[in-house]
Amino acid sequence: MKTEHKQVVVVGAGPSGSTVSALLKSRGIDVVVIEKATFPRFSIGESLLPACMEVVELAGMTEA
Repeated sequence: MKTEHKQVVVVGAGPSGSTVSALLKSRGIDVVVIEKATFPRFSIGESLLPACMEVVELAGMTEA
């Protein structure tokens, strides 16, 4: 098994985990995301409120 050393481990690759990971990475922090679900998932972020989009944009995650 390969050993990796990261500054931050984010558990969950849903909207919150993905956003915080992108923000940390953009600030030069070494991040790894772990997720137990298989992708692509059927639904993700179905409860995102419009006010959340400011943070998603800040993380640079609005482009497909």
